Amino acid sequence: MPLLTFWEYLYIRLETERYRMEQHSAFEDRLPAGWMLFLLEFIECSEIPSAPEVVYLAEKSGTIIITKEEFNGKDVGGIICANNVEIELAANGHLPKWFDL
Repeated sequence: MPLLTFWEYLYIRLETERYRMEQHSAFEDRLPAGWMLFLLEFIECSEIPSAPEVVYLAEKSGTIIITKEEFNGKDVGGIICANNVEIELAANGHLPKWFDL
């Protein structure tokens, strides 16, 4: 049985090199995207043009957003890609604040 079927979740994120801990995210008060982020909502690819891949999972009613194909949380280029995705998600009302979770 897949691990995700056991838990109720609002989001899932995957980051490397302490992206959030090193304060590389675009917003202090919002969920960071890091390398990948899963949000329980449908998000159009056109809403986050900086993301190289946006995958909607109908069976989970959520969207996986990948900020960069090969992400390194210490690389300035990777950080900029993740920040751009975070800014686009927030601008379109998709990046929740920590307080709202």
